[in-house]
Amino acid sequence: MKTVTAAAAMDLLGAGKVWKTEFLSASLPTGGTVPALYIRASGAPWLPASRFREALMALRAVGVSTITGPVVLDSSVFAEPEADPAEFDGHPDRPYNQGHDPLGLALQSVTFSFVPLPGESAAAVLHDPDLAGYSFPLRVPLSYAESVCPPNLTATLRPETEPGRISFRGSYPMACGEGSWSAVPWPVVGGAAIFDEEAMRAGWTALGGVWTGKWMKGKAPDGAQVLYTLTSKPLSLMIRDMNKNSINPIARNLFLGISAGTPGGATRLASRNAVTQWMASQGIPTEGFLIDNGSGLSRTARISTDQLTGVLLAAGKKPWSPEFMSSLPIAGVDGTMKRRGLEEGGAHIKTGYIRGVRSVAGYVRSASGTLYAVSAIVNDPNALGAKPVLDAVLNYAASDGAAEASSPLPSAR
Repeated sequence: MKTVTAAAAMDLLGAGKVWKTEFLSASLPTGGTVPALYIRASGAPWLPASRFREALMALRAVGVSTITGPVVLDSSVFAEPEADPAEFDGHPDRPYNQGHDPLGLALQSVTFSFVPLPGESAAAVLHDPDLAGYSFPLRVPLSYAESVCPPNLTATLRPETEPGRISFRGSYPMACGEGSWSAVPWPVVGGAAIFDEEAMRAGWTALGGVWTGKWMKGKAPDGAQVLYTLTSKPLSLMIRDMNKNSINPIARNLFLGISAGTPGGATRLASRNAVTQWMASQGIPTEGFLIDNGSGLSRTARISTDQLTGVLLAAGKKPWSPEFMSSLPIAGVDGTMKRRGLEEGGAHIKTGYIRGVRSVAGYVRSASGTLYAVSAIVNDPNALGAKPVLDAVLNYAASDGAAEASSPLPSAR
C-alpha cells in the first residue's frame, strides 16, 4: 500500500515538495531570553534527530539561550486523533506500530547503534536521540558464536515503573558487524509528546541552553516572530526513506499530508478520498479499493493486483517516474529486498507482510531489457511461507515469461 501512498503524493504534492517546521517566539530574544518557544509542526513525513538538533543550534546562533516558559507545539496541521499503538496487534512497543505525529521527531524511537570491540569482548552502544533523565548502556557483551542477524537482544524500557533506566539482555554477535536497532520508550497514546519533550530538554541542555518550562500543545500568538525555519528534504527523497525499509510512521504522516491543506487540518478520510479520486483520474478502477492509513498496516485496507499494477503503470508514465522507481528496494542489493536477488535481470520491488498477507509490487527489467510492472498478493493463513512463490513470479517476469500476463511500460519498449 505504501506504493500507492507514494505515487499519489508524488503526483498531488509534487516531487519537490518540502515541509517547513517553524520555530517562533512572541518577540525577539531579550538578553538571550524568550518567555516561550513555539514550534509550528509541518506534518513532515519525518524529522531526523540530527535535523532537530540543527534547529536547536540555529536558535542558539540567533541569540536564544533561555526559555523561561513553555515550549508549545502547534500540531494543527493534522486534525486526525492520535492513534493507539496497541490497536493493530497488541505490541505498542514495536516501532512499526507508531502512529502519525505532526512533528515526526525521530519516529518516536531511540536508535541504538552497536559497534563490536573485539579487544574488550563487548560491543559499544551508541544512541540517538538523547533523552533527558535517561541513562543508556555503553556496552553489551560480545558473542563469538554463530548467530542470526539482527541479534536477539532484548531492551527493557519501563518509563512508568523504572524511569530513566534502559538495559539490554543478551549478547551482540561479532559476526553481525556494526548494526542498529530501534526502541520506543513511551509506547502509549500520548507517548509522542513525552518523547518530544525529553528530546527537546536533552538537546537544549547539551547546547548550554536553559529551559525551565514544560512541553504543551497550542498555537503561536498572532504576530509571532519566526526565529528559524527548518526545511525538510524533498518528497522524492522522503519516499526512499519510507519504501526502502518499509517505515510505517513515515507512510502514515505522508498519507495525512496529502490532505494537509484541508480546512481544519488533515484527516484519514480526507486523504482516503483524495487518493481514491487520484486513482480514478488515472483511469484505475476503484471498486473495492480502500486505503486506511497509507502504510498497509491495517485489516480493513483493500486493493487488487489490477489496481496495484495500474498505480505502477500510471507512475511509470510520470516525469517523476525515475525517482519513484528508485525509491523501491533493489532486488539483491538493499532494503527489504537485500537478500532476495533475481536469477536474471533486475528489479525494484516493494515488499509487504502482515499476518495472513504477503505481497510484492514494483518493476522488473527482464533479460531482454523490457521493463514490466508486476504485483502479486497472497492472502492465506500460511502467507508467511509464500516468499518462494512470490520470488517465482518476479523471476518469471525477469525471464520474459510474463510477456502475455503482465504489462510492459510503453516507454520501456
